[in-house]
Amino acid sequence: MSLLIRASSRNISTNSGSRFAAQTAAIQVKGIAARENRVAAYNDRWERMQRLLAARAAGMGQDEIEGGDTGLLVRKVKTVQLLNGVSITRSEAFEYELDAALLREMRELEKQAAMEVGQWTEKNQNTTEVIIREYGGFDASKV
Repeated sequence: MSLLIRASSRNISTNSGSRFAAQTAAIQVKGIAARENRVAAYNDRWERMQRLLAARAAGMGQDEIEGGDTGLLVRKVKTVQLLNGVSITRSEAFEYELDAALLREMRELEKQAAMEVGQWTEKNQNTTEVIIREYGGFDASKV
């Protein structure tokens, strides 16, 4: 009985493996695994963020607050309670702050897209060579 179970489980894993391979191949052609599709998705997100900035700039404007026409500010509504003798008056006040999260995400998205197309390289220089060359007084490439 155990031999029959082993044989059938081997058959199942082979079928699921071929199904997985087919799904993987489809993703590589059409999905996010294809570089062109990833870069297109990055570009789509970047354009949406640009539209968000433009919509904020149009909605807020320079008249409301300095820098409002950039679209980089987020307006938050705060409820303020004022004690005026015996009565309490509630009013709304606006606070504005830079949307650092959106800027950070845009920067990371731009970096990732540049890396995908080969326009971004990390600057990793061998610091040992620099130290020897500058403080040792000789050319490390000749050693």
